[in-house]
This record gives sequence, structure tokens and C-alpha cells, in this order.
Amino acid sequence: MVIILEKKEDLKRKIELCNKLGASKFKPWVLRIERLKFKVLKNVFPSLPNRFEKYCKKNRDRKLKKANSNEERELILYDYRHQIIEFRRELINEQNRNYHINKSNPTEILKYLYWNKRVHQKGLIKDSILIILTIIGLFIGLSPTILFSSLFVELISLFINFQCVNIQNSHIYRYKLIEK
Repeated sequence: MVIILEKKEDLKRKIELCNKLGASKFKPWVLRIERLKFKVLKNVFPSLPNRFEKYCKKNRDRKLKKANSNEERELILYDYRHQIIEFRRELINEQNRNYHINKSNPTEILKYLYWNKRVHQKGLIKDSILIILTIIGLFIGLSPTILFSSLFVELISLFINFQCVNIQNSHIYRYKLIEK
């Protein structure tokens, strides 16, 4: 019993650290952008669900041709059916799957949290490399106007990716805290 309490205390400390690093201040911005995203998707791209389904079916058929067993085919069919359903659910509810718990499958959010965290970690690596290359370019004397603006954009992108990883960590710890 002591071990469980200790883990909970560790998780609470980690959540507090995430909040100190800005997760609680950045989350409202993410939710505003999410609302804007769905307004744009619905108004500017009304045919997006049909296009997404065609894209999924094309990829599904390509993978089915390479499948060797019936089990593998069933898994591919399930995966793409699931992706289409989840995309539709996102559009209808106007909620990203990695920020909102699906009440019919509450454990599913962990998969999306880890996936989204990996995406933003890759973004952090890309941004760091581009910042280093931009600084090297500035020292060499390449076009300072372009490089300073590029450096500014990459620093903003680095900050956003860091905060997104921070929010994902906060959500993961919070989920683990109430996992039962």
C-alpha cells in the first residue's frame, strides 16, 4: 500500500512540475486552436471526410495486397475502419482524440497521448537541428535577414513543441493517477 501512495505522490509531483513548466497556461491556447481548427475544417473543407475515407481505403487496399494471412487482413481492415470512425467522431464532437477521453473506451486516450507526444518530440529534434544550422549559417555570414526570421520561427516552433510534450506528459501522469 505504501508503494501505491508513493507512486501517487510522484505522479502528483510530476503533474506539478508540468504545470510549473507551463502546461496549465498553454492548455487554454491549445483548446482555442482546436475550436478554430474544427471551424476551418467544417467551413473551408466540407469534403474532408470523404477525401480522408478515400485516402484510407487506398492505403488499406495497398496493405491488403501485401498481407500474407487472414489474421493480418482482418487486422488491417479493423485498423482502417477504426481510423475512419475516430476521424468522424473527432469532426462530429469537434474534439481531438488526444485531448479528450472517449467515454466508451477511456483507456484508448493513452495510445493517442503517447503517439502525440512522439510527434512533438520529433518536432523538438527537428527544430533543435534547424536552430543549430541557422546559428552556424549566421556565424558563416549567410543572409542574416532570412536566417534571423528563420531562427525566430524555429524558436517559436520549439516552444510550441515543448509545451505540447509538456501537456501530453501532464495528461499521461493525470491519467495514471486515476487509472483504476
